[in-house]
Amino acid sequence: VKKGMEKKGIRVNVTAIPIPMGCSPAFEGKSIRKEEMYAEFGGGRSPAFELLRMRTPNEITDSKVTVIGPEIDSIKEGSANPLGIIIEVSGKMMKKDYEPVLERRI
Repeated sequence: VKKGMEKKGIRVNVTAIPIPMGCSPAFEGKSIRKEEMYAEFGGGRSPAFELLRMRTPNEITDSKVTVIGPEIDSIKEGSANPLGIIIEVSGKMMKKDYEPVLERRI
């Protein structure tokens, strides 16, 4: 994927997000013990999905995040909850064929 993106001239800007825990590709596939988590999203006890869609530039508000549903502090500790993540992307080099490639990186 990386070489293909380089050949096509696609650049990805990664933004550091201040979160109170370690987060990196090194943790992919790692299990979190039940005692260590506050709430569960997906993982077999509740439904979850990720969807990435290409949009035109005028359909996108840069960096906009919309939460539909309860905030994390109002969710019962230890509960299993459904989760849907929809990401809308745009860019002059973006093509419909890139959607599944980027979606797998979520």
